[in-house]
Amino acid sequence: MKVSVKAALLSALVFPGFGQFYLKRYGRGLAFIIPALIGVGVIVWMAVASVLNRLDSMTAMPTMANLADSASSNTSPYYNVILFLLFCCWVFAAIDAYRIGKEKERQG
Repeated sequence: MKVSVKAALLSALVFPGFGQFYLKRYGRGLAFIIPALIGVGVIVWMAVASVLNRLDSMTAMPTMANLADSASSNTSPYYNVILFLLFCCWVFAAIDAYRIGKEKERQG
């Protein structure tokens, strides 16, 4: 398998920036890893806070419709923005790793 494909797959399927690390571009890899880790951390934190709030508000056995309604009303408006930025980071990391790998293949 070509270096460019391996690097792109690492960034696309494992975590953004891993392809850059594979290609020994550590600064660029960190430029993708750090924002992605922050985004994942914020999403996990928001999910845990939402679950804890829901557990606190449960007094009796609620119906599934009540749980679904409370789940949709407790999401932060920033949740979708963070997901979109995380997705963009993931895609750009894979494209960048592929591009760097292609340059490395051309150089020999």
